[in-house]
Amino acid sequence: MIFFQSDGLGKKLQDLLFSLVSSNPTVIAVHFLSSIFVIIFIVYYFWKPTNAFLAKQKDKLDKVHTQLASATKETKVALSQLKTQQSNLKEEEKRIITEQKQKAEKILSQKLEEAEKLKQSIIEESKRKAQQIEEEAKKTINGKVIDLSVELAEKLVGVSINQKTHNKLVNEYISDINKAFREKEEIALS
Repeated sequence: MIFFQSDGLGKKLQDLLFSLVSSNPTVIAVHFLSSIFVIIFIVYYFWKPTNAFLAKQKDKLDKVHTQLASATKETKVALSQLKTQQSNLKEEEKRIITEQKQKAEKILSQKLEEAEKLKQSIIEESKRKAQQIEEEAKKTINGKVIDLSVELAEKLVGVSINQKTHNKLVNEYISDINKAFREKEEIALS
């Protein structure tokens, strides 16, 4: 303390330092009060605004979290609905394809039946026409045979044959020819 030995200013500074450092109850009370004021100042100007800011940010985060949870739930619901719709559409597609296949098969079988009926009618018509042509040919041949046989018999016998005898001879001859045709048809069918 040699430095502070001069009378004026040094002495005053020394007294001030001593008063501040000494354990005087007033100094302790002043320090205590200043500490309380500093704590109040910190709490009022820094702590409360910081807590208010943090509370606001927490509220905002809570709102965003709630909205996010709600959006997630809505997304899950929409996704499940889309999956359900997709499976329903796949089932509908399978059903429609099956129906179309069945319709196509039905139409095909109907067309085949119609073609078979048409084929049968054509075959029957052809058989009928063939029989008709055959009958006409037989009649024509029979008529010519009758005429020729009558002429031949008249020339050979030298006598005219009456109509009744003539018809009897012709019918016997035709039945013999028909038997021969039937035998040929039976052999051909066997």
